[in-house]
Amino acid sequence: MAKKFKIIITEALSLYIWGCNILNTEKLETLLGFYKQYKALSEYIDKKYKLSLND
Repeated sequence: MAKKFKIIITEALSLYIWGCNILNTEKLETLLGFYKQYKALSEYIDKKYKLSLND
């Protein structure tokens, strides 16, 4: 699941950056906020339990 999420984020951001702009700014900010929360949770789990979401 983590790999799929990273692919989705990468594709959405690349489409936005290259001018396709399929996402409006509000949706992009929401997506970015979700990604930051996911990344913070992933780092917390990795540190506390010495695991990653890919294990």
